Amino acid sequence: MNTVESNNIGVLTVLVTQFRRSRLPRLLEIKESVIHGNKISEEDIEFLNNVISDANHAIPTVNGVPEPHSFCSHVTHLIQTITERALINEEKNFLPDLSNDQRTHSPIITPKKAARAVTLTPGYS
Repeated sequence: MNTVESNNIGVLTVLVTQFRRSRLPRLLEIKESVIHGNKISEEDIEFLNNVISDANHAIPTVNGVPEPHSFCSHVTHLIQTITERALINEEKNFLPDLSNDQRTHSPIITPKKAARAVTLTPGYS
């Protein structure tokens, strides 16, 4: 094993240890939260961005080593699961602002419906 490979193994060991001790537990907490229907916080979004950014910086180190690629694909899937569920939760919690006209009883409009539909309020043209 040459010096570059030895350094890469050392760097990989530190990255995986750090991930296992601090990042994975937090990712699993966020996943559990969004699975229970909670919105994702700005702090959680920042954390996810940091994990993704750090992973992008680690790519040259893991290039050509099969085990880290498998590990990274599992992490990517975890982050994808979190973000997809967070988006679903945001869509579920989206309510139109009816503060200007409280006289009507409009149905709940999802973001997709809002983008496609125009609701006419009775009595207005």
